[in-house]
Amino acid sequence: MNKNIEVINENLLAVNFEHINAGLIKEITFDSENCSDYASLTKDGKILLNKNDSMYQKNLTLIQEIMQLTDEQLNSEKGLYEVMRKIFKPFQKLSNEEIDKFIKENGFEKAIHFYYSFFQLEKQRRIYQNNSDKHQKSSFNLKRLFNRKVGEVKNG
Repeated sequence: MNKNIEVINENLLAVNFEHINAGLIKEITFDSENCSDYASLTKDGKILLNKNDSMYQKNLTLIQEIMQLTDEQLNSEKGLYEVMRKIFKPFQKLSNEEIDKFIKENGFEKAIHFYYSFFQLEKQRRIYQNNSDKHQKSSFNLKRLFNRKVGEVKNG
């Protein structure tokens, strides 16, 4: 694999987006229209983080926490509060209402919008993955076919 690609997990990669744009990383393509400066979804449904972004480490921590949420948590405010409590130690013992009050009093509404964008990215990844899994299960399994020996016949 290209040394410019850091594999965080099977669904999360980190690269310098400028390397992709310059053609140095041919293994990865993404839709530049749906790309932000900090993250994107690849055409094969993986989340791609920009290592060149000044917030890379914080974004990495954030998306890793979000990726651990259940579908139910991902689609509710409960998930947002859970992630904030894990990332910000002062929030660990606060109620949802106290967290909301802190956010409003300190002008962190933009940060919450930023968090929601990562939630949306993870939702898109899961949708792509679910659709891809369904397609793979319903399509003829070519890998099994090519693993057979000449003349071998197997059921299924």
